[in-house]
Amino acid sequence: ATELASGASDLDLVVVGVPELDQFAGASPDSQLRLLAELAPRLAAIPGVASAALQKSSVPVVAVVADAPAADAADADAAAPAPAAARLRVDVSLQTAQHSGLVAAEHVRCLHACLPALAPIVVVLKALLNRHHLKSAFTGGLSSYALTVMVARFLLHHQAFFAWPGADADGAGERDADADGGAGPKLPLVVAVAAPPPAPSVGSLLLACMHFYADVFSPADHAVGVGRGASGGVELCDAGFVHRGCGALAHFDAHPLLVCDPTMPANNIGKSAYKASQIQRVLRAAAAAALRAAAP
Repeated sequence: ATELASGASDLDLVVVGVPELDQFAGASPDSQLRLLAELAPRLAAIPGVASAALQKSSVPVVAVVADAPAADAADADAAAPAPAAARLRVDVSLQTAQHSGLVAAEHVRCLHACLPALAPIVVVLKALLNRHHLKSAFTGGLSSYALTVMVARFLLHHQAFFAWPGADADGAGERDADADGGAGPKLPLVVAVAAPPPAPSVGSLLLACMHFYADVFSPADHAVGVGRGASGGVELCDAGFVHRGCGALAHFDAHPLLVCDPTMPANNIGKSAYKASQIQRVLRAAAAAALRAAAP
């Protein structure tokens, strides 16, 4: 659905139109768990399904593991179970008023269309984290959605590092403070260069992204924000990356990683990533290995 799937990606299936959940905007997690508990054995009984287990995560799902269809049904041994790498994994959830999965998928599709480097970087990082068993939020890793939001935020921030003269007729590399609602002299942008810098390669952006999240970004001190967002009348911090000391973020103090959901800013999609330090070590080691391989 998002065109960012890797070979090891799970399939997320959202069941819509469940009467009991559609009638009540405040459907309780207990209702979802009960319905999913009824659904799980029925899914497990489908031929080819190896298992169907209920997972009581923040969004309850039935995790289904099924044998992938054989490339040539005539040559396939129907009695032999598929190897783990050849199995399909499907997370089945129920659509409720609190379920943002479909909206999030649309948001990711928009990011994919706006950021050409997003897809290759996300696919590589998903494969890297999957190799180290760090790509599942259920076991303390990063969900695909959280990883995508983090990479997208880095790419958007990266594009703002440079400005150049001629961008406007009023001044080179400067911004009028009055435009921001304040008074005072024009403020310099981050960096002013004589001409637009050449577009960085996907490889250099990948290395820069890994370095940023491994050695610059601190999960204990920093948060991945969404720009100007609000929830319940409380404005969340107005920046792409913010310090966790921001008063509006106090609610998330106990979370090991703070990545605000762009579709629902009060939702932290990194709250289960208690292996954040391991993820940073993997990114650091991978960036160093890539640099050594590229050295003459």
